[in-house]
Amino acid sequence: MSDMISINPATGVEIARYSAQTPAEIAQAVTRSHEAFLRWRRVPIEERGKHLLRVADVLLAEKDAYARLIAQEMGKPLKEAVAEIEKCAACARYFVENGPRFLADQPIATEYRK
Repeated sequence: MSDMISINPATGVEIARYSAQTPAEIAQAVTRSHEAFLRWRRVPIEERGKHLLRVADVLLAEKDAYARLIAQEMGKPLKEAVAEIEKCAACARYFVENGPRFLADQPIATEYRK
């Protein structure tokens, strides 16, 4: 299998090289992901929210490094990359604040007719 190469689109310089996974490794990763999903879906929404807030905190704390990486890998202007990271952190916080309401049962009035 060939390597995957990340190349800076502005300079053509190789940033990193990654070994491609075999079909067996991919299948194993999918299985592990599904098992994690089965565990994670039982975690209370409040606990999930704490983790999502931590994601937002890390994004903001490391936004300069992430923005440089985005700019290198995608050719996106640095200012736009910073804005993208800030938007992602804001979205995470938004879903922490609104997720419980979005997931709450909502009775819907309907009328049954024959």
